[in-house]
Amino acid sequence: MRRGLAAALCAAPALAAAVAAAPARAETVVTVPPVKGVALQSGANRTTTNARGRGQLELVGAFGGGNVTASGVLRVAKTRIGRHGEARLNRIYVRHTGRAGASVRRPVVTLSTFWKVRFAFQDLQGREIDPAAIDSVTIKSSTGIVRTLKPGATVELQGSRVVSPGGRLQSKPIRWSLQSVKADGSNVVNESEQRFLAQKRPVVRAQLLYYAARFKAHDALFGFALGKSVELTRPDGEVSKVPFGADKEVAIGPVPRGEYNVRVRAPGYSPPRPIALSRDQVVDLQVISWLDLIVVFGTLGVFALFLLTVRRPKLRARLAWPVRALRGRRVRRAGAAPNVPGRENPS
Repeated sequence: MRRGLAAALCAAPALAAAVAAAPARAETVVTVPPVKGVALQSGANRTTTNARGRGQLELVGAFGGGNVTASGVLRVAKTRIGRHGEARLNRIYVRHTGRAGASVRRPVVTLSTFWKVRFAFQDLQGREIDPAAIDSVTIKSSTGIVRTLKPGATVELQGSRVVSPGGRLQSKPIRWSLQSVKADGSNVVNESEQRFLAQKRPVVRAQLLYYAARFKAHDALFGFALGKSVELTRPDGEVSKVPFGADKEVAIGPVPRGEYNVRVRAPGYSPPRPIALSRDQVVDLQVISWLDLIVVFGTLGVFALFLLTVRRPKLRARLAWPVRALRGRRVRRAGAAPNVPGRENPS
């Protein structure tokens, strides 16, 4: 027994040396998804994948079966895809293919794709909106990742991932959706309504809910145009003054949808009026001018005086006495004959 153990120990180094000296065997390496031009390396051996995502490479070293990472045996370089994409190593699996007794181990390289995109903005009529007018952009992936981006900047988004439904590896695209686009304190998109794939195009065009409004101001009673400017309070609380044109109208927009407060700066009283801007619209603003106040309060005073005296004859006579006295004085002055020299007054 001791002799057998000693013989085994003596044979172990020779067996290890024989295994190490054994020639490396060319293996078919497959990428999921199929990507052309992926650089593969094992030791000093190098190759690139073809249009089907396959490459023949002699692997230096040993790796096990199943879902075992073989990154120590096989190195995978990042690969550019198209104009704005890149494929990166996710994990290396070893799959057995063929029938029982004649199975072949095949390394499978799973890749995740990433794409550089930027956002461009326009309103519902296709008019371009400056990214500087946007405060923030929030997007969400189909895998649940939420990102808040700086408008106008180029960002990198994951476009696909590898899943294994039923044990079969396959690449699945990742969809992104717009959750919010903030401008002037208002969200100008409907949540999750606009979806996109990062791999489709390097520029994602987002349609924003921007609208135009035209304001007119006129006198509340007589209807003539008046006013110097419109005081506009935006959803974020910022106040701006926009002067009227020669026609006493002012146009704004396109501006973000939301709740605005509008007030006319004019002689008289113009209370702030809330405007829910959710479409293009014309807003007619009324101003209570000083003339309106004089007419209204004058009419009310005359009516109140009438009610006060209609059933009080003594009070009516007392109030009318100054008028009668003034009228009598005028009559007496008109009836008195002037003294003319050289003429005697008849007596």
